[in-house]
Amino acid sequence: MWKLIKRCCLEERLGEILSFFCANIALNAPPSNFARLEPLVRRLYERCRRKIQHKNVLRTCATFYLRAAIWRNDQRGAKYLDVYARSPTAFPEEVGQIITHCRELIRFEDPNLTPEKNHGVRVWAFNFLTNTVHSLQSLASDLRSKHPDTPLLDWPEDHRNELRQAYVLIDHVATELYFGSGAFNEKKEGDDAYVAPSIAEKLRILNEGNLLFDALCSSAFVEAAYRVLETLEFLVESDHSSVILRIATLVKSAAEDGIQYEGMAADLIVRIVERYLSEYGNTLRERAEVRSAILDVLDAFVAAGWPQATRLTYRLSEVFR
Repeated sequence: MWKLIKRCCLEERLGEILSFFCANIALNAPPSNFARLEPLVRRLYERCRRKIQHKNVLRTCATFYLRAAIWRNDQRGAKYLDVYARSPTAFPEEVGQIITHCRELIRFEDPNLTPEKNHGVRVWAFNFLTNTVHSLQSLASDLRSKHPDTPLLDWPEDHRNELRQAYVLIDHVATELYFGSGAFNEKKEGDDAYVAPSIAEKLRILNEGNLLFDALCSSAFVEAAYRVLETLEFLVESDHSSVILRIATLVKSAAEDGIQYEGMAADLIVRIVERYLSEYGNTLRERAEVRSAILDVLDAFVAAGWPQATRLTYRLSEVFR
């Protein structure tokens, strides 16, 4: 058996066979075989990354190293993951795979593990996502600085592709945060199996994901911003004051990319502001920074000409009285 595994890792070139090996053997091997298996998987991964470029193999190897890092405290796996977060566009398949796994990890809770271990898994996932977003934002900023007065279509093709890849991965992070937080499931109707997160769990998501929300709210990218807005709307009741401050930061950042001209974003913002006016009037009257945030958010969409936003301004005087 080990001779076959060794031959597959070191010599096999057919993608179908390599994908089968990774999905059915590498990921399902008993923990006792890890020390013997890991060097072979590493050889296979490096061979595929440099020469063969089988995307399924790259993604499955990323999963292998994620499991090794989290559940075995394997330093080599942790090193790979650190490299992914530092240079995400160089490893788009691997990073995309880890981001997808983080959907489940940001709310991870295993009753058989200690609270400290559960917390550690969630924090690791949020940290990976945060570091990845920071790397992507830094890359996008560097690329723009190289072409300050040049239309995007006139950029060198490799720079355009790299910026596009950065935006795709940031959007992927925002999307997995949206699904992983439970925001999507709350909109589904007729799902009896769904258990909505409690207010305490929503607050935990907001607190443990604090740095990730900071990073995403500073991203000037409409597609990702809309997903983050939906997630923040879902978390409003856990800490309505901090959520509206984040929303104001997000709208200001994404205005550079024209979020105020997007119809779906306008409808979402109006729904959020209406909720604040109806449910949190006392906070608006008592806290100047919250009131200012609401006004900034609404002003952006009023200036863009949305009538539903303009109509809301007439209600403000009633609340602030």
